[in-house]
Amino acid sequence: MVDQEPVLNNDLKWIMKYFEEKFSQRDENRELQAKEYERRLNGLNHENERIVTAQEKSVSAERFEGIVGQIYQKLDNTALELRKDIVDLKEFKQKQEGKGQGGKDIMDIIKLVIIIAGFFIAYFVIKK
Repeated sequence: MVDQEPVLNNDLKWIMKYFEEKFSQRDENRELQAKEYERRLNGLNHENERIVTAQEKSVSAERFEGIVGQIYQKLDNTALELRKDIVDLKEFKQKQEGKGQGGKDIMDIIKLVIIIAGFFIAYFVIKK
């Protein structure tokens, strides 16, 4: 047994050296992995800030649809009012023609009201 002791000692040293290197590599790998996690987390923190900023600058679909609905409702109301005004102007024109006064002026007013209504409706449609 005395002859095997130096061999066992040598084998133990070799085994210890192997595990020291392996543990050293493991520690280095963990440090690299920790640095990579930190880098990725920093990137995610900035991404969250970017997303929040983008959300502050945008309008939700529900709100957009609500606004568009309000605009269409206002356009419908305006169109109804303009139709009533045109009917009123036509009636006024007929009364004036019956009295023999200003028929041409009333037609010009009706044309002007129709043009203004067209511009008003076009403005909201283009703005949409």
